[in-house]
Amino acid sequence: MMIGIVRRLLLAALLGSALAACTDQAVHSPALAPDELTRLGPDPRLDPAEVVRIQLEALQRNSALSGDGGIRIAFRFASAGNQASTGPIERFIALLHGPSYDAMLDHRSAALGELVRDGERAAQRVTITTRDFRTLSYVFVLRREATASCAAGCWVTDAVHRWPEGEPAAPRRVHV
Repeated sequence: MMIGIVRRLLLAALLGSALAACTDQAVHSPALAPDELTRLGPDPRLDPAEVVRIQLEALQRNSALSGDGGIRIAFRFASAGNQASTGPIERFIALLHGPSYDAMLDHRSAALGELVRDGERAAQRVTITTRDFRTLSYVFVLRREATASCAAGCWVTDAVHRWPEGEPAAPRRVHV
């Protein structure tokens, strides 16, 4: 129990100092073809940053993928606990169309901050430029999770928190 608390505090401190000092990097990876993107899911070969990039690309192209396809791809990369608390998929779709996350849908661009990793956990700040040219930031919190389809463990998203506007340090409520 105490080790878990210490790890959380350490990661929060690392996240705060690294993100306060980092300069964001724009996502410049080549776009995937829609059929490639729709086939993606958790894979032990993907590192945490790649998981974030895939989810961002899927959400950026949500309207171009039928039936909220981008949101469905993002849900595939959610941890079991995240899926249990935000699912089923229809509820997750409604959540992403809601006021806290709709800026991520069909966004113009995304800039990734430095990835902070502590063993089997990671966090990455992402700054989105929305359809209407606003900028909003989020923190993706990831962990390595073993499942029936990913026995070796795959990086999945445990949570996505809105970064408070004007807040230079780590958000007070990021739980890792």
